[in-house]
Amino acid sequence: LLAMGARVYTSVHVDHLLMDGARVRGIEGYSVEPGTTRKKHRVRITAKTTILSAGPISNPITAQRSGLGRSAIGANLRFHPGSVVMGAFEDPVQPWSGATQGVHCHDFLEEGVKLESLWVVPSLMAFRFPGVGNDLQDLLGRYKYMASWDVWVSGEDSVGRVRALPGGRPDLTYD
Repeated sequence: LLAMGARVYTSVHVDHLLMDGARVRGIEGYSVEPGTTRKKHRVRITAKTTILSAGPISNPITAQRSGLGRSAIGANLRFHPGSVVMGAFEDPVQPWSGATQGVHCHDFLEEGVKLESLWVVPSLMAFRFPGVGNDLQDLLGRYKYMASWDVWVSGEDSVGRVRALPGGRPDLTYD
């Protein structure tokens, strides 16, 4: 698509969609400073085609803030929540000779919960680290002393809903 003239904008917070009747004709919002999300400049972009790729929570919120009221918007939210805990140690963690690369605990699968330790190269784990620039570089420099543990909750039979509260903040209902 880029070769055909499409443009990709990053670090833009979309306040609302620009509507022309039932058609989306662009967005209005503001640019943000990467890493701090501090507001920089107002942004207005018009286009023949707009692709909103803000995720399963922000997409419906943006659509609802823009006046789109179809009942399907924000309905049928499905995901499997998860989290990771990183441990930092005095000695290097060497998954090829010491701590294992991956261990799974299936003791709670009937309740829909899986626990695991997982080791991956820094480039695959870096997206979970906070910060940018020097702060992120410092954390990655200590990666060989870290081990991670993950937990995820099955979303197989779960369903939820996303709706915009007054002021645009998300309200999630999820069973």
